[in-house]
Amino acid sequence: MHSFIVEGGDLESRRLYIQDLLSTQIELIHLVAEKTSLTIKQVQDINRPLSISARLPRIVWIEEANLLTIPAQNALLKMLEEPPESTTFYLTCNSAQSLLPTIRSRCQTISLPNHEQ
Repeated sequence: MHSFIVEGGDLESRRLYIQDLLSTQIELIHLVAEKTSLTIKQVQDINRPLSISARLPRIVWIEEANLLTIPAQNALLKMLEEPPESTTFYLTCNSAQSLLPTIRSRCQTISLPNHEQ
């Protein structure tokens, strides 16, 4: 599997989870929301760097993936179905249920423990 949903915990614990995966031997492509959503244009824009052969393994981190618009999730679906070589996708969010069933079906879910306030 080349695609994961990291759900649960809080924003900081999800960030720490991804940071623990990184090293100088990994290329990171980080997608964050513009204002209040992640747009189809943002998803399409990551196609450019992904179309270039990877020198290093790549991680595409879509932070707060629950902010992906429906058109953006549909555009992402194609990438998840045929991920570029040496590329792993991580979608972080509070709950995988906030994503389309077609996205969830193509990702393995990793649940972080929720911390009591």
